[in-house]
Amino acid sequence: MDLKPRFFIEHLSALRILLLRSLFFFFLAGVVVYYFSPRILHYLVQGNGPLVFTSPAAAFLAHMRITAWFSFIFTLPYLIYQIGIFLVPAFTGKEKQWVILSALLSILLFFSGACLGYFGVFPAAYRFCMNFSSGYLVPMVSVEAYWDFLFSIVVGFGIIFQLPLVMVFLAKSGIVDADILSRYWREAIVVIFIIAAILTPPDIVSQLLMALPLTLLYIISLVGIKFIKRS
Repeated sequence: MDLKPRFFIEHLSALRILLLRSLFFFFLAGVVVYYFSPRILHYLVQGNGPLVFTSPAAAFLAHMRITAWFSFIFTLPYLIYQIGIFLVPAFTGKEKQWVILSALLSILLFFSGACLGYFGVFPAAYRFCMNFSSGYLVPMVSVEAYWDFLFSIVVGFGIIFQLPLVMVFLAKSGIVDADILSRYWREAIVVIFIIAAILTPPDIVSQLLMALPLTLLYIISLVGIKFIKRS
Protein backbone atom coordinates (compact mmCIF):
# COMPACT_ATOMS: atom_id res chain seq x y z
CA MET A 1 0.00 0.00 0.00
CA ASP A 2 1.36 3.40 -0.99
CA LEU A 3 1.59 5.63 2.09
CA LYS A 4 2.58 8.81 0.19
CA PRO A 5 -0.99 10.03 -0.53
CA ARG A 6 -1.99 9.43 3.10
CA PHE A 7 1.18 11.21 4.30
CA PHE A 8 0.42 14.17 2.02
CA ILE A 9 -3.22 14.36 3.15
CA GLU A 10 -2.20 14.27 6.82
CA HIS A 11 0.24 17.14 6.34
CA LEU A 12 -2.28 19.10 4.32
CA SER A 13 -4.82 18.63 7.10
CA ALA A 14 -2.26 19.78 9.70
CA LEU A 15 -1.49 22.85 7.59
CA ARG A 16 -5.20 23.65 7.32
CA ILE A 17 -5.58 23.44 11.11
CA LEU A 18 -2.54 25.71 11.51
CA LEU A 19 -4.04 28.34 9.21
CA LEU A 20 -7.45 28.14 10.87
CA ARG A 21 -5.93 28.58 14.34
CA SER A 22 -3.89 31.55 13.14
CA LEU A 23 -6.93 33.14 11.48
CA PHE A 24 -8.99 32.65 14.64
CA PHE A 25 -6.21 34.25 16.70
CA PHE A 26 -6.02 37.12 14.15
CA PHE A 27 -9.76 37.85 14.32
CA LEU A 28 -9.76 37.53 18.11
CA ALA A 29 -6.92 40.04 18.30
CA GLY A 30 -8.80 42.23 15.81
CA VAL A 31 -11.84 42.44 18.08
CA VAL A 32 -9.67 43.58 20.99
CA VAL A 33 -7.58 45.99 18.90
CA TYR A 34 -10.64 47.56 17.26
CA TYR A 35 -12.08 48.31 20.71
CA PHE A 36 -8.88 50.17 21.62
CA SER A 37 -8.28 51.64 18.14
CA PRO A 38 -9.39 55.19 19.14
CA ARG A 39 -6.79 55.19 21.94
CA ILE A 40 -4.14 53.71 19.65
CA LEU A 41 -4.85 56.32 16.98
CA HIS A 42 -4.73 59.09 19.58
CA TYR A 43 -1.36 57.80 20.80
CA LEU A 44 0.07 57.55 17.28
CA VAL A 45 -1.06 61.07 16.37
CA GLN A 46 -0.24 62.68 19.72
CA GLY A 47 1.88 65.78 19.19
CA ASN A 48 1.46 65.69 15.40
CA GLY A 49 -2.24 66.43 15.04
CA PRO A 50 -4.89 67.27 14.37
CA LEU A 51 -5.20 65.28 11.17
CA VAL A 52 -7.89 65.64 8.50
CA PHE A 53 -9.74 63.11 6.41
CA THR A 54 -10.72 63.80 2.83
CA SER A 55 -13.49 61.26 2.23
CA PRO A 56 -16.49 60.14 4.30
CA ALA A 57 -15.06 56.67 4.98
CA ALA A 58 -11.44 57.72 5.54
CA ALA A 59 -11.68 57.96 9.34
CA PHE A 60 -13.36 54.56 9.60
CA LEU A 61 -10.77 53.03 7.27
CA ALA A 62 -7.99 54.47 9.42
CA HIS A 63 -9.37 52.55 12.41
CA MET A 64 -9.67 49.42 10.28
CA ARG A 65 -6.09 49.70 9.05
CA ILE A 66 -4.87 50.10 12.61
CA THR A 67 -6.93 47.07 13.61
CA ALA A 68 -5.56 44.96 10.75
CA TRP A 69 -1.90 45.81 11.24
CA PHE A 70 -1.82 45.61 15.01
CA SER A 71 -3.74 42.33 14.86
CA PHE A 72 -1.13 41.03 12.43
CA ILE A 73 1.69 42.17 14.74
CA PHE A 74 0.10 40.40 17.71
CA THR A 75 -0.58 37.29 15.61
CA LEU A 76 2.92 37.10 14.10
CA PRO A 77 4.64 35.40 17.10
CA TYR A 78 1.78 32.88 17.37
CA LEU A 79 1.92 32.24 13.60
CA ILE A 80 5.68 31.66 13.68
CA TYR A 81 5.20 29.33 16.66
CA GLN A 82 2.57 27.33 14.77
CA ILE A 83 4.78 27.15 11.66
CA GLY A 84 7.63 25.98 13.86
CA ILE A 85 5.50 23.17 15.28
CA PHE A 86 4.60 22.18 11.72
CA LEU A 87 8.15 22.26 10.30
CA VAL A 88 10.42 21.27 13.19
CA PRO A 89 9.68 17.49 13.02
CA ALA A 90 11.17 17.46 9.50
CA PHE A 91 14.60 18.62 10.72
CA THR A 92 17.42 16.93 12.60
CA GLY A 93 18.41 17.92 16.13
CA LYS A 94 20.95 20.59 15.11
CA GLU A 95 18.70 21.90 12.34
CA LYS A 96 15.82 22.23 14.82
CA GLN A 97 17.98 24.46 17.01
CA TRP A 98 18.82 26.69 14.03
CA VAL A 99 15.17 26.94 12.96
CA ILE A 100 13.95 27.85 16.47
CA LEU A 101 16.82 30.31 17.01
CA SER A 102 16.26 31.91 13.59
CA ALA A 103 12.53 32.34 14.24
CA LEU A 104 13.13 33.96 17.64
CA LEU A 105 15.86 36.23 16.24
CA SER A 106 13.64 37.21 13.30
CA ILE A 107 10.88 38.36 15.66
CA LEU A 108 13.36 40.17 17.90
CA LEU A 109 15.06 41.90 14.97
CA PHE A 110 11.76 42.95 13.40
CA PHE A 111 10.44 44.53 16.59
CA SER A 112 13.84 46.15 17.30
CA GLY A 113 13.83 47.74 13.85
CA ALA A 114 10.18 48.78 14.16
CA CYS A 115 10.86 50.44 17.54
CA LEU A 116 13.86 52.29 16.14
CA GLY A 117 11.73 53.43 13.22
CA TYR A 118 8.87 54.64 15.39
CA PHE A 119 10.71 56.19 18.35
CA GLY A 120 13.84 57.41 16.56
CA VAL A 121 13.43 57.93 12.84
CA PHE A 122 9.76 58.82 12.42
CA PRO A 123 9.75 61.89 14.74
CA ALA A 124 12.92 63.28 13.11
CA ALA A 125 11.65 62.68 9.57
CA TYR A 126 8.21 64.13 10.34
CA ARG A 127 9.68 67.26 11.93
CA PHE A 128 12.02 67.70 8.97
CA CYS A 129 9.09 67.61 6.55
CA MET A 130 6.94 69.93 8.67
CA ASN A 131 9.75 72.51 8.85
CA PHE A 132 9.06 73.38 5.22
CA SER A 133 5.67 74.87 6.15
CA SER A 134 5.35 78.64 5.96
CA GLY A 135 2.79 81.39 5.69
CA TYR A 136 1.89 80.28 2.18
CA LEU A 137 2.47 76.53 2.75
CA VAL A 138 0.14 75.40 5.53
CA PRO A 139 0.24 71.68 6.43
CA MET A 140 -3.07 69.83 6.34
CA VAL A 141 -1.96 66.23 6.78
CA SER A 142 -4.62 63.63 6.08
CA VAL A 143 -4.93 60.54 8.24
CA GLU A 144 -4.21 58.38 5.17
CA ALA A 145 -0.97 60.25 4.35
CA TYR A 146 0.11 60.23 7.99
CA TRP A 147 -0.47 56.50 8.30
CA ASP A 148 1.34 55.73 5.04
CA PHE A 149 4.31 57.85 6.16
CA LEU A 150 4.43 56.16 9.58
CA PHE A 151 3.85 52.67 8.18
CA SER A 152 6.59 52.91 5.53
CA ILE A 153 9.17 53.88 8.15
CA VAL A 154 8.19 51.44 10.90
CA VAL A 155 7.67 48.40 8.67
CA GLY A 156 10.64 49.34 6.49
CA PHE A 157 12.95 49.30 9.50
CA GLY A 158 11.46 46.03 10.69
CA ILE A 159 12.26 44.50 7.28
CA ILE A 160 15.82 45.81 6.95
CA PHE A 161 16.70 44.50 10.41
CA GLN A 162 16.31 41.00 8.93
CA LEU A 163 19.55 41.61 6.98
CA PRO A 164 21.86 39.75 9.43
CA LEU A 165 19.68 36.63 9.28
CA VAL A 166 19.43 36.78 5.49
CA MET A 167 23.19 37.19 5.06
CA VAL A 168 24.00 34.36 7.49
CA PHE A 169 21.51 32.09 5.71
CA LEU A 170 23.02 32.92 2.30
CA ALA A 171 26.52 32.31 3.66
CA LYS A 172 25.61 28.97 5.22
CA SER A 173 23.92 27.95 1.96
CA GLY A 174 27.09 28.75 0.04
CA ILE A 175 25.42 31.42 -2.09
CA VAL A 176 27.63 34.25 -0.83
CA ASP A 177 31.05 34.30 0.78
CA ALA A 178 32.55 36.65 3.37
CA ASP A 179 35.49 37.46 1.08
CA ILE A 180 33.15 38.45 -1.77
CA LEU A 181 31.05 40.60 0.55
CA SER A 182 34.20 42.31 1.83
CA ARG A 183 35.54 42.87 -1.68
CA TYR A 184 32.34 44.48 -2.98
CA TRP A 185 31.47 46.58 0.05
CA ARG A 186 31.27 49.79 -2.03
CA GLU A 187 28.69 48.28 -4.35
CA ALA A 188 26.83 46.95 -1.31
CA ILE A 189 26.57 50.46 0.17
CA VAL A 190 25.15 51.77 -3.12
CA VAL A 191 22.54 49.00 -3.04
CA ILE A 192 21.79 49.84 0.61
CA PHE A 193 21.04 53.48 -0.26
CA ILE A 194 18.83 52.36 -3.15
CA ILE A 195 16.89 50.05 -0.82
CA ALA A 196 16.57 52.85 1.74
CA ALA A 197 15.19 55.15 -0.95
CA ILE A 198 12.60 52.54 -1.92
CA LEU A 199 11.46 51.63 1.60
CA THR A 200 11.24 55.14 3.05
CA PRO A 201 9.16 58.23 2.25
CA PRO A 202 10.72 60.59 -0.34
CA ASP A 203 12.74 62.72 2.06
CA ILE A 204 16.51 62.68 2.57
CA VAL A 205 16.36 62.45 6.38
CA SER A 206 14.44 59.18 6.60
CA GLN A 207 16.54 57.72 3.77
CA LEU A 208 19.79 58.55 5.57
CA LEU A 209 18.43 57.35 8.90
CA MET A 210 17.61 54.00 7.29
CA ALA A 211 20.76 53.69 5.19
CA LEU A 212 23.15 54.28 8.10
CA PRO A 213 21.77 51.52 10.40
CA LEU A 214 21.52 49.23 7.35
CA THR A 215 25.21 49.84 6.62
CA LEU A 216 26.04 49.07 10.25
CA LEU A 217 23.96 45.88 10.05
CA TYR A 218 25.86 44.90 6.90
CA ILE A 219 29.18 45.27 8.72
CA ILE A 220 27.91 43.35 11.76
CA SER A 221 26.59 40.60 9.49
CA LEU A 222 29.92 40.41 7.69
CA VAL A 223 31.78 40.01 10.98
CA GLY A 224 29.27 37.36 12.09
CA ILE A 225 29.70 35.40 8.85
CA LYS A 226 33.50 35.41 9.23
CA PHE A 227 33.15 34.24 12.84
CA ILE A 228 30.81 31.40 11.83
CA LYS A 229 33.16 30.41 9.01
CA ARG A 230 36.14 30.17 11.37
CA SER A 231 34.18 28.23 13.99
